Amino acid sequence: MHADEKNDEDAEKKDHMDKMITNWRWLILDGPVDTIWVENLNTVLDDSKVLCLANGHRIGLPNGMRLVFEVDNLSEASPATISRCAMVYMVRRAYQFSLDLSH
Repeated sequence: MHADEKNDEDAEKKDHMDKMITNWRWLILDGPVDTIWVENLNTVLDDSKVLCLANGHRIGLPNGMRLVFEVDNLSEASPATISRCAMVYMVRRAYQFSLDLSH
């Protein structure tokens, strides 16, 4: 490897490290899935991460922002929405959970 190639590779690694996100933001949506509003979230769940509102406004989801949906069932969600999300299924009697929001 030539010195120029090594310097270019080191610069790329530094750029990547500068762009790494260390302060994640989480938006937790807890409640039943409604077909109307959840379909509007599909554009946020795409790679574009842009919320397209009915009035034509577009709101970009910033880097470092994550969405979590806590739902009882997905009977009202479309395959398009489900395919954009990772799923974790937990049997209700198998866990106990307590969230401390005092921070």
